[in-house]
Amino acid sequence: MKPRTEDDKAERDFHRPPTADPDQGRVYYPGLDGLRAFAIAMVYAFHDHDLDLLGYLTAWVEVPLALAVDPLVEALGLPSVSLWARVLPHRLFRSNGWAGVQVFFVLRGFLITTLLLRERGRFGRVDLRAFWVRRALRIWPLYYLVVAIGFGIYPWLGSGTTPTAWRASYGGQLPAFLGFLGNWSMIQRGQMPDPISVLWSVCVEEQFYLFVPLLVGFLVPRWRVLALAALIGASVVGRYPQVETPVDEDPLAADRPIPGRVRRRSPRWRIARQSPRSIVDRSPERAGSDSRDLRTARFW
Repeated sequence: MKPRTEDDKAERDFHRPPTADPDQGRVYYPGLDGLRAFAIAMVYAFHDHDLDLLGYLTAWVEVPLALAVDPLVEALGLPSVSLWARVLPHRLFRSNGWAGVQVFFVLRGFLITTLLLRERGRFGRVDLRAFWVRRALRIWPLYYLVVAIGFGIYPWLGSGTTPTAWRASYGGQLPAFLGFLGNWSMIQRGQMPDPISVLWSVCVEEQFYLFVPLLVGFLVPRWRVLALAALIGASVVGRYPQVETPVDEDPLAADRPIPGRVRRRSPRWRIARQSPRSIVDRSPERAGSDSRDLRTARFW
């Protein structure tokens, strides 16, 4: 098949898949495995306040340093080293676990878009139906199982309240989660309990799978750049007013369940920055509240 335009020809010359079948010619970059592992560690440490494996691991490093290194360092008039052996991992992983989710979004977007571009470069078109069917078969079964457990079983077993009260507070968001709009629903109607709220990232992913193939399949490269710039601009403009929203009035302002967040620094963040022990000597409950206080102004 001959290319219809020069833009399509340039695409075909640049994006050459390893095999004729785009589903078999999977995109794999070994160099990204380490980045994935780092992102997984950040997300896990952010949520692991009960078992606290990060605390145990850093303690094994802190104790030998306190016994063997700190006396020599303090004799020279320098600050102790052992304390920062625990502080730095907490700051890097537990306080920035949200960044791990952003890394996964970027990696997934890069890999999926590369597959779509290679398919269009190879065949001159994107088989949208086949792409959406593959995504649905991979995501929908487990997603809807979690939704069924979260809305059907969790209110009776682990919600800490009566099923009637739980349904009155959260049941109205079920249609949004059924339609992969749970992230937007939580913005408008409030945060869901943890067993369900974690599905916001899957909702974002499904929305990406819906719109990006349309951009790749129907727009030539020059128009894609303009469309992408417009989307980025609209995202920034749409999130700018959130900077002025008091955190007490908008509990999701710090952990906005959409790609793009607005965070602000609170006075407690400045205190924690000056006092490393405020990070080390926190209880799990305090750790959860402090993570919500790290409201640094960022646009993504």
